[in-house]
Amino acid sequence: MKSARMGQLLLAISFAVGAGAQTPPAQTANPTLFDFKPIDINGDGRVSLEEAKPNSDLVTAFEMLDVNHDDFLTPVEFAKWSRAGKSLVPHDPTTAPSGSNGAQHMPDTSK
Repeated sequence: MKSARMGQLLLAISFAVGAGAQTPPAQTANPTLFDFKPIDINGDGRVSLEEAKPNSDLVTAFEMLDVNHDDFLTPVEFAKWSRAGKSLVPHDPTTAPSGSNGAQHMPDTSK
């Protein structure tokens, strides 16, 4: 009787392990990123809807990204796109934390 019970237990365990071993379908881990400069075909520093047309994802997001509704994407607007790679948005060192992580602004509590 013990061996029959042990066999059922082993069968149940092997079934559970086998069911868990199935892998989900492959998904794209990293979507392609797009840089601003190649999309700005005429080089005027902004992307028109016409320039965006070869990229259907950008066309879909265009209206939402164009926050000032001038029918162009500036580098700042383009950088908000989830598929944006390199942009022309300059780095602003005044917004980055300093090496001391702001410790110079902490009150002296050692007294």
